[in-house]
Amino acid sequence: VANLLLLSNVALDGLGGLADGLLLVRELLGQYWDGVYPLLDADDDNDPTFRINALTGLVAEPLLQLVWAIPLVRSRAFGPVNLRAALNAAGLQRFASETLSPEQIAGAFA
Repeated sequence: VANLLLLSNVALDGLGGLADGLLLVRELLGQYWDGVYPLLDADDDNDPTFRINALTGLVAEPLLQLVWAIPLVRSRAFGPVNLRAALNAAGLQRFASETLSPEQIAGAFA
């Protein structure tokens, strides 16, 4: 449920929604970890793998797509510049739809 709320927060409020959503996840885990399903099993050395797997939504494609699309800056020349464009220009990820050069990205932030 918290993961869906996080996705909604990011879609509606960008970076602020991401921060608020991650804070909520952190608070919920801190407060309710002992009672989260499935309960830890002493016969299994209290292995939290199943619980941790529930957190994989934090790095799943739907959330990453939303985060990559968050506008970081609005350029008069190029319009909104998002994380996807910056990652592409820096060569850290490849997105065929992104065409801004590193110089253009730097100029947008100047």
